[in-house]
Amino acid sequence: MTLVLAVWEKDGHLMKSQPGFLHAQLHKGIDNSNLILNIATWESVEALRNAYQQEIFQKTLEEYPKGTIIYQHIVQKVAVLRFH
Repeated sequence: MTLVLAVWEKDGHLMKSQPGFLHAQLHKGIDNSNLILNIATWESVEALRNAYQQEIFQKTLEEYPKGTIIYQHIVQKVAVLRFH
């Protein structure tokens, strides 16, 4: 987990400098889960795609631990539940 956090922070600094980046959060499954979920918010899909295609970012993906599987998904918010 320590190496994943270090690489994620490096990725984060690269992404923060890209046009359209708003913020990112890293979540980990509880107990013995190996799931790590990065939720990043961008101004547009185009901004995300442009940043993701940067050669310097692609090189940092190689720094994640061996066996790391990255599934990139682009999603949109469809509902928000608020309690008053």
